[in-house]
Formats: sequence, structure tokens, C-alpha cells
Amino acid sequence: MKWHKKYDYGEVTLEAVGTVETKAIFSDKNRYYRYYLERNWKTPNLKTAAIIMLNPSYADEFKLDLSIMKVSNMLIDMNYCSLRVVNLFAFVATEHSALVSTIGNTGKTNDEWIIKAIKNVDLLIIAWGSDDNKYKNRKREVKEIIMKLPLKDKPKKIQCFIDEENRKGRHPSRLGELKLVDYS
Repeated sequence: MKWHKKYDYGEVTLEAVGTVETKAIFSDKNRYYRYYLERNWKTPNLKTAAIIMLNPSYADEFKLDLSIMKVSNMLIDMNYCSLRVVNLFAFVATEHSALVSTIGNTGKTNDEWIIKAIKNVDLLIIAWGSDDNKYKNRKREVKEIIMKLPLKDKPKKIQCFIDEENRKGRHPSRLGELKLVDYS
């Protein structure tokens, strides 16, 4: 962030200028699968976070959805400079009812992008939902990916969102205040 002195209408003001770079990786021009979303804001901080959610909504290289906005704002307040977003399923949809653990919804290279996103991050947030019976196989597969990372590549900290009823792993769009606790 740069500060510039400005003299507008006889008053000294300070203008704050910030930059956010966003990168989105899709399967093809049809954008049926979003494998990866990264947001970097230019700050002196060097901490990076990654989040694993259920499936992508409409966020892309320009648009923010509610989840990405809430998590980005929280991480900025926590002095992070970067957010990497991946999902259990890469299929872009606003309704979760049709998701099942199939390669059709997971995406051919989704696991590779999950590994890329979580390697060497300061914080990994698990936010794929609190119902342990939903998408059980896919959650198990992704947990194995995390556990099989070499020690040097593992996230420094793994946490999740918790709600007022102490349900862990909550999705950020389902919460008012975002509160992190250790994931276990």
C-alpha cells in the first residue's frame, strides 16, 4: 500500500492505493471446473493461507462470491497476504444437491491442484462442511492427500471454522462471524 499526500479543496488528505492480483485455473473455456483460485494483496506481510471448501461457486479472476470475500477479509485482518482456494469437487455449481464423489464432479486434475495449493502454507483451513456423513469418501481421499505430504511441505497449521453450536468444518457462507479453531 502506498500513501500519497493530496491537496483537494484546500484540505490535506491521504490516498491509500492497494492492489489485489487474482488468478483462476479452469478446465477449459467453458469453465465447468474451477481447480484453483488465488488472491494476492500487496502488503508487507508474507503469510499465505489455503482453504479447502466443497465446490466452486461463481468466483473467478474478477468476481468474488460471499465465501471468498469473507475469508479474504478475515485473512487481511490476520496479516496474511495471500489466499489459495481449492475444493473437494471442482465442478462449478451454486447448488450442492447434485454433488457425489465421482470423477465427473471432482475433475481430472483436482487432486494435483489441491496439493499445489496446500504445500508450504502457513495456514490451511478445512471448510468443506460439518456433516461427517456427507461426501465421506471424498473427504477421506483429501485427508489422505494432506497426510501424505512430505513433512517439509505440510501446512504449518490446520484449522477450521466453528459455529455457535461447536460444529467444526463449517463453510464460511453459513456463518456470520468467522472463528477458527484447530482441526482435529
